Amino acid sequence: MDDELKPAVEHIHGLLPMTTVDGLGFGQIGGLFIQGAYEQFRTWLDTTLGEAETCVQECSTALGRARRNWRAAEEASMVRYRG
Repeated sequence: MDDELKPAVEHIHGLLPMTTVDGLGFGQIGGLFIQGAYEQFRTWLDTTLGEAETCVQECSTALGRARRNWRAAEEASMVRYRG
């Protein structure tokens, strides 16, 4: 997760600024009809990808905690003989 998913989500989120369409990128008429919806979509995507980054980080943290708890439980459940 930390090696593949997290960097991938961060990379995609980092590409968002490159999707800006300035000026008359949609043309005069296209700008009237498309520009607002396009910017709303970009805002939604920025929020969603930010939440995805947070989710991946929190999931990774929880998995790390579960791994430590599992190991501690395994250690605590071992039968030890004194010789």
